[in-house]
Amino acid sequence: MKKIISISRWPLLLGILLLIAASCNKNEDLVTPNAETGGLIFPVTSNVAYKLANTPQIEITLDVPVGPTITSIKVYNSFFSSADDVTSAEVLMKEVPVTGATVVFTVNYSDLSSGILINGNPLPADETQLSIGSSWKLVYHSVLADGREVVNESKNTTTIGVANIYAGLYHVTGTFIHPTAGPRAIDEDKYLTAISAYSVTATTGDLGPDYPTIITVNPADNSAVVTSGAANPYDVQMTVGTPSYYDPATGKFFLYYFYLGTNGLPRIIEEEYTPIP
Repeated sequence: MKKIISISRWPLLLGILLLIAASCNKNEDLVTPNAETGGLIFPVTSNVAYKLANTPQIEITLDVPVGPTITSIKVYNSFFSSADDVTSAEVLMKEVPVTGATVVFTVNYSDLSSGILINGNPLPADETQLSIGSSWKLVYHSVLADGREVVNESKNTTTIGVANIYAGLYHVTGTFIHPTAGPRAIDEDKYLTAISAYSVTATTGDLGPDYPTIITVNPADNSAVVTSGAANPYDVQMTVGTPSYYDPATGKFFLYYFYLGTNGLPRIIEEEYTPIP
């Protein structure tokens, strides 16, 4: 009886071994009909910010590992609109020839918007009308020497996020002048979050996140206006006679504004924002 039980285990063990082998040899590439395995490429440029009105073009680099001969790479593009919460259909944006182990190509707004439809409508001709938080996703198909294609793994993509030139981390120095307590120094870091092509969120002086503000830049002359965020209990106003502005040469903000406290007296704020690399 023991001998029979021992023999009967072999089909089960053989089945388990075959399942393990199949799992280990599973190819993660998706291929078009009649395509062969291999042909993966790896984007060196996987994430990049598209800064509205300040990105003439984006350079994208791909690594092409040794393997089956790849003659070109088809670049497919789709767009996620944060305003509509909709992702477009994927379109073929361009085909790039492969001549070595590294492929470098550029895209601009014309490339990125071509053929993209959101709810049946094309992307705006004026890129500054795009919603912050939107993004393009580039997917790569390797074209082999015999014409067959390999669709790269989903993780091997490039995401291009819509941002603006003002967003980022800054070190802020300046003065908060209280009408009775006197002045105090401002010396802290603030992160400016983009909310439109020319606006970012901030905070009032050194009062913290419970006192939000919005900084809006006029692109014509780089003048800046500070207004109260929705949850700010105070009405922020600009200081008359001392212009606030953004300096594109240094990336700095110089802001002069105030608000009236509960006693009706002004709290005057002067700030210099220096970008932190």
